[in-house]
Amino acid sequence: MNKSLVLIFLFTSPAQAGVLDRMYEIYNSTSTPASWKLRLRDEMLRYSRALDISEPSQGGSDSIAVSAAEAVKPASLSSVKAIGFAVPEAPTAVRLTDGTGVSLPEGALREDAMITVETVPETPASPAARGRAEMKLTAVSEAVEFGPPGTSFRAPVQIALAYDTAVVRAKNLKARDLKVHYWNESQQAWEPLPSTVDESARLVRAQSTHFSLYQAMGSGGIGVLATGAYGLVDVYAFPNPARGRTVTLRVQVGNADSVSVRIYDVNGRKIHEASSSSSAVVDDGNGKGAQPTHDMTWDPSGIGSGVYTYVVTAGRAGESDIKVAKKLAVIR
Repeated sequence: MNKSLVLIFLFTSPAQAGVLDRMYEIYNSTSTPASWKLRLRDEMLRYSRALDISEPSQGGSDSIAVSAAEAVKPASLSSVKAIGFAVPEAPTAVRLTDGTGVSLPEGALREDAMITVETVPETPASPAARGRAEMKLTAVSEAVEFGPPGTSFRAPVQIALAYDTAVVRAKNLKARDLKVHYWNESQQAWEPLPSTVDESARLVRAQSTHFSLYQAMGSGGIGVLATGAYGLVDVYAFPNPARGRTVTLRVQVGNADSVSVRIYDVNGRKIHEASSSSSAVVDDGNGKGAQPTHDMTWDPSGIGSGVYTYVVTAGRAGESDIKVAKKLAVIR
């Protein structure tokens, strides 16, 4: 077998995700003949391939390009962003186009496995969010879970997380001090790992011997912006994923003059737009205190299941605009 094999697989459609998932299910079945397992193993290795994901334009255009990689996925895989079949005798890399992912050296796995990279939505009241607030940590990346959950390795693997430079600047953090943390479920606390920061690639990397929930964070930052000071505090949608219910898009950017949100489908078409020029002071339990808050709602009842992009733009006279793009899933 090719010792230099590297696998990267991004979902391009429900059919492709389902094919690989089904092949792996058959491969693991005790009733599958050994000769079939060998053929399926080779086929799954061949089937893993790479595609690009285009992110929303930062130029303010009402049209954005989002590849079919963000098309609706099976409910069981709705938050999985990348998947690849890995074997012990070959190095494997499974990652997103922003660099978030995992690299496994040859010999790290104990057995064949389907490696997944999954973003984990959270609410301000979640244990992980409360843990960050208690430890005075500021998240600068999405929370990412790698699977199979709980997998341990015979040799360390490299975790890489892409960080948001806008958050780093807004929270007055130093990129060189960022670290990869993992959520210790038994201790209900975040544990830092020795990390290296690649500022040119905007990645934080660390070695680990197990799969868990990981997030890039900086110490401090919470409370650096005085309450009401113009700057990015938090932007999120809830419930996410939405199941036919009204969605609230919450924007906390201090005393902005105006806030707008645009929502796009997978083809880049704008399907909703809303704006707000007045805010209410809300403490939503996210550890950042009472903040001027703009809440805008969206009724997704007339649209189909899928992953949508919402782009928030905030402005204040004499200041640069704040622009944030995130994902929102709708499941029927």
